Amino acid sequence: PLVKDILEQRELDLDVDPLSIYRNVIKEEESRTGKQSRFAYDISRSQALENDKVMKIFVKRLKDLCDATEKFLNSIISSLNKLPFGLRYIASQMKKDLETRFPGDEEKVLKIVGNLIYYRYMNPAVVAPDGFNVIESMISPTQRKNLAEISKMLQQISVHKLFEDEFFYLSALNDYITKAKTKFFKFFSDCCVVQSPEDYFQID
Repeated sequence: PLVKDILEQRELDLDVDPLSIYRNVIKEEESRTGKQSRFAYDISRSQALENDKVMKIFVKRLKDLCDATEKFLNSIISSLNKLPFGLRYIASQMKKDLETRFPGDEEKVLKIVGNLIYYRYMNPAVVAPDGFNVIESMISPTQRKNLAEISKMLQQISVHKLFEDEFFYLSALNDYITKAKTKFFKFFSDCCVVQSPEDYFQID
């Protein structure tokens, strides 16, 4: 339902790249006026953010991205009891082995477990729902970009990786990532609490 909700929001655009926003502003201006823009086309992302209109759009999209990510995160967390037993059992055994290899480093253990649960199992259906029978309709480039941005955020949270260096302009999202990581890591840990196969299937 969340994927469909994102696709149905025709005006939604979660592209948070300042340079992309800046160039779209120029294109819209030139289309509206029929004249070449006075703004230079090739500039840095830092320079793009100095444009008031770009900054306003950028801030709104950051908020929209956080809101959408939070909805997906909460839905994933609430789906604990719907996850396949096989996935949870593998995760539980993986966690036990990793705790032996990395004693006392729970965050590292849960990052690796989270890679299995979120990135390998859930992420494909988020980023490419048309390829996994989540939806049947065609996806536009903007819709696919929106899903990709949400997916990227969930991935950052699942490994507690903050935005820096080339993604410096997204550093405002780092506080949210750190807070959300606590919920996501608890979910990964809860996924590993399972019965044995014999108990689960009640094998005599």
